[in-house]
Amino acid sequence: MKNPPRDAPSVKNFDTLIRRHTELLQSPISEQNTQARLQRLMEEFGGRLNESQEAATKQADNDLCVFRICLDGYQESRVLWAKAQETTADDFNLFEVMDVVGDENLHSNILAWLLARRIEHGTHAQGNLGFRLFLETLAGELKLPGPIDSYAETNYWVRREVAGGQSRMDVEVAARGSFIIHIENKIWSAEGMKQTSREWEDLLRRRDELGVPEENVRGLFLTPDRRNPSDANFIPISWGQIAGVLDKFEEKAKPPVVKLFAAHYARALRAFVITEPEEMEEDNDEQTV
Repeated sequence: MKNPPRDAPSVKNFDTLIRRHTELLQSPISEQNTQARLQRLMEEFGGRLNESQEAATKQADNDLCVFRICLDGYQESRVLWAKAQETTADDFNLFEVMDVVGDENLHSNILAWLLARRIEHGTHAQGNLGFRLFLETLAGELKLPGPIDSYAETNYWVRREVAGGQSRMDVEVAARGSFIIHIENKIWSAEGMKQTSREWEDLLRRRDELGVPEENVRGLFLTPDRRNPSDANFIPISWGQIAGVLDKFEEKAKPPVVKLFAAHYARALRAFVITEPEEMEEDNDEQTV
């Protein structure tokens, strides 16, 4: 238990009582005068105690008044904010409503949607726009040889859950004889035991199957905070960078509904994924095969 500060009213009053009582005992006066002075001393101490209590009560009343003013101001501001939200709904987010913010499969699906060029099956119908912007944004990390646009002009594909001998890759972007990019996506889960090492071995086998030059093989480790993977062959990238790709995609895409979705998803990433605290991470030691 902490000692009260020396300047607290109760401490001052007690110090006064002790000091005056000591002086009284040391004074050579009669018993009658001693009793009279002790009575005055107690009355004085009681008066000081009352003053202290009155001051404390007054301070409490002042604090309550300030609190009520702040509360009234907050309630007034909230009413104005709620009125403005009737036309803007700034806090609305479909991903939060559907409770899928932490669904890694969902985020991998949307990433594959962004990178895909085919027009079938509900795509954005913008061809290789998303992949071109992805390559431009991550050019410093990828360091692919030659013109970056040349990879987007190939007959590439985007696939999900590509199975290997030891792992299953979240997203594969590849073109036979040209290049291959594997993306391991993590939202709030940690990397499994030697997961990226197993995935790198599978990626090299996949490279041989497709006849891809060694210098055109890349593994990307995608996380909210751009953390490092256990295998140094994988390149760390962040969901913040993907949000930047979505911003550019929203600006250049033509269909209003596609532009709206890209902007909405980028906002969801910034609100619920990129800014998530580290304590939300959960261990995920299970092996994917």
